[in-house]
Amino acid sequence: MLGLARSPRAVRGCGAPLGPGILWLDAQAGGLVDAPCRERGRELPELDERDVTNLRALARPKGNGPGAALLATPRAAAAVDELIAHHLGKRPKALAHLGALGA
Repeated sequence: MLGLARSPRAVRGCGAPLGPGILWLDAQAGGLVDAPCRERGRELPELDERDVTNLRALARPKGNGPGAALLATPRAAAAVDELIAHHLGKRPKALAHLGALGA
């Protein structure tokens, strides 16, 4: 639903399981990358372990396991915004309005 080409449990590049520590969202590649798979010189949204756990909960299909997260951490929300913008090909105007509603 979030446009992740792979499960948010594997590195988008080598396919290895996601380890602990800092990860980055590569929306163009459709997933999360770790330090060895990250392209140098590209600005990518950084996610810590709490953000990745939150992103997984947001991506969980309804009715699949424990309840999905209702609230996104700020960095997980930014990652979702990046995925939406990538798949639409532009930043939707509605995202700014949704951010104002959540405040």
